[in-house]
Amino acid sequence: MSEEEIRLDQTKKVFEAIADIITNGSCTYRYLIYDMLGFKAEHYVDLMSGLTITNAIVDLEDFQQEKQQYKEVIEKVREWLKYKAETLDEFDIPKRKETGAFWFSTRGEIDNLLQILDKVGD
Repeated sequence: MSEEEIRLDQTKKVFEAIADIITNGSCTYRYLIYDMLGFKAEHYVDLMSGLTITNAIVDLEDFQQEKQQYKEVIEKVREWLKYKAETLDEFDIPKRKETGAFWFSTRGEIDNLLQILDKVGD
């Protein structure tokens, strides 16, 4: 086997391990180097750059979960604003302004907030 074929084989194995992590969910650095790549404990420090890879994958998963949570909150706020817009005509606007019952007072303000949420939700 030539030097190039050896490098190609090694790189392919590393890329397959990284792709497997991304496709099948996160893993620890130890799992990556010991189980997936077959190294022994004495190589732990030599391969520390692999820790950056596993941490980045975990960070990406966390970001995706947080993004989904934000989308769910935005959708709930959007539904609430739509409900308030539908019921706006049922209330006396000047009376609501005096009592501070709502922090917005017109249908236009609700529509503006819905437009902002549409931009943020994407």
